[in-house]
Amino acid sequence: MITKFYTYTALFEKEPGTDDTYNVSIPALPGCLTFGESKKEAEYMIQDALNLYLECLIDDGESIPANIPAKSKKKDSYTKDVVVGLKQEVVTGYPAHETPHLALT
Repeated sequence: MITKFYTYTALFEKEPGTDDTYNVSIPALPGCLTFGESKKEAEYMIQDALNLYLECLIDDGESIPANIPAKSKKKDSYTKDVVVGLKQEVVTGYPAHETPHLALT
């Protein structure tokens, strides 16, 4: 097992009419959304959502999309890079019983 790290830019947007609630998305990963009732909670929640989203892609055998750097355009918004580390099995491309051997000639 190895740990592979992934970094994505998250977009935090303050919910209008609230004191400190933030909606959070990762533009590179459609559907990776969450919110928090404070900046700290929103940052924790998006890290958790990102971890789960990537684990699902890996479990389903899908490729991991590249990050799309985002910039905040609204007054009460900001971006932040989110990093998660996922443990993954090392795949050699050969079934365990068919490991290639080198022949000396």
